[in-house]
Amino acid sequence: MAKMDCKIGNDVVGKVLNYKHLPEAQKLINRALDGTIYGQKTGDAVQKYEVDIYCSTAARRNAINSASNECTEVTIVLRDGITEVTGIIEDTTIEWKEWVDGHGVGKFTLTEV
Repeated sequence: MAKMDCKIGNDVVGKVLNYKHLPEAQKLINRALDGTIYGQKTGDAVQKYEVDIYCSTAARRNAINSASNECTEVTIVLRDGITEVTGIIEDTTIEWKEWVDGHGVGKFTLTEV
């Protein structure tokens, strides 16, 4: 398997442990009085990714937190090592499991821009 990195600009700040593609459809669904269902597409699907990340130092973990707070673009390199997804972290807080020396594993949702 190719390496999966998480980058802010050109700096690698973490390793992507896992990701899940979760596109969010933009549509309205209505049901008429006779039971007929009507659907209307209101826009293209919003591409979202649930990302699990490992940061080896507290500084790298803080860089991810800062990117989330400041709406900085984050890039993840997917499994093939070529495809990159750039987006904004949509969570207001990132869920971290931290260790004493500062490294940690976090989870966030990335919305593609």
